[in-house]
Amino acid sequence: MDLMATHALQYANIFQGEEVMDIRPGDPITVLTSRRRFLAKAVLLATGASYKHLGAPENQGFQATG
Repeated sequence: MDLMATHALQYANIFQGEEVMDIRPGDPITVLTSRRRFLAKAVLLATGASYKHLGAPENQGFQATG
């Protein structure tokens, strides 16, 4: 996570706790936050969801750690 944040800081100031208020599709995509507006080619949503175990024997070697 630290590496990703360091990389992102090269392109924009990041404010911890800055809330996304709206995402408007288009070309470019408009992202409105509690502090400002961004124009972007893509938006990555990290919802914090966890993956579902399928229970297939072939998946046993691909266990996530962390």
